[in-house]
Amino acid sequence: MELNETIQNAGGSAADAVVRPTADRRARFSLAGELVAAVTHDLRQPLTAIEMNVSAAMHLLRRPEASVDDVLAALSDALEQEHRMRDAIQMLHDLSARRSPRREPCDLATLARDALTLVRSDALARHVVIVLDADTGIHPVVGDEAFIRHALLNLLLEGLAVATPSQAQPASIHVTARDAGDAAEVAMTIPLVSAAATSGHDLAEWDLTLARSIVAIHGGTLVIGPDGVGGVVVTTTWPHADASTRTPIL
Repeated sequence: MELNETIQNAGGSAADAVVRPTADRRARFSLAGELVAAVTHDLRQPLTAIEMNVSAAMHLLRRPEASVDDVLAALSDALEQEHRMRDAIQMLHDLSARRSPRREPCDLATLARDALTLVRSDALARHVVIVLDADTGIHPVVGDEAFIRHALLNLLLEGLAVATPSQAQPASIHVTARDAGDAAEVAMTIPLVSAAATSGHDLAEWDLTLARSIVAIHGGTLVIGPDGVGGVVVTTTWPHADASTRTPIL
């Protein structure tokens, strides 16, 4: 809703709107600032990945006996990262245009798979294996696909940053997706670098601003707790969609 529409609906003047900004508008501007900062930060990784994959493809093509499969794999990964950037840029565009996140039925399991695909190269580089265990027939959730995907991506990237492989085997992040009452949930079990990393201080330093903000505007929850064996479980819930799911969230 634009400023003029807000004034008309409230029956006030433009001066009134400037002097007495509503709590909702202040909260929205604050949220927009957080999202812009977080999404801008997330653009750096796909840019680096695209550069590395294109450089690798060019290097492979210069070989006397170039492997077409290897070149295609590098270019395919670069294309996946481009999709990741496109989503982030679309989010920035939507925020600059003050468009509210869409309120449409979304397949949470599919969005989790999309997010896992986008961090595949990051996981390989860090020697981390990510396993997705998604129930079949999960009820659609209500929200904006691009926003939800980016929230899950934010969680996965932070998980990769703190997960540590042992000398004997790679670390493993276990992701589950299932229905939980009137919502669907995605839970990520993450092994940590050390037991000290489970302290409240270290968890507070995780850059989960984007995920927390997106979960909040979708009416969901984000909870972090110990997994009982030295790691943590990050659980997000997303409300189920219903027949009226076609109006803006904000």
